[in-house]
Amino acid sequence: LDRLLLETDLPASPEDGTALSPAELAARLRSALEALVTLRGPDVAARIAATSRTLAASRTLAASRTYSPS
Repeated sequence: LDRLLLETDLPASPEDGTALSPAELAARLRSALEALVTLRGPDVAARIAATSRTLAASRTLAASRTYSPS
């Protein structure tokens, strides 16, 4: 579970006509999370959040190391 993230396979761009509203996206993500909680137990939500925070922090750190002000 340390590598489990809550992601989507939505299209990268809304031009194809399948874009979801923020409320629809949130509802789908909530539904996926509820299914994971049913399968893996109630602590899965906290583990996903922690993994997501760690990944976001590492990406931020990596981006700051490659940033070169003009």
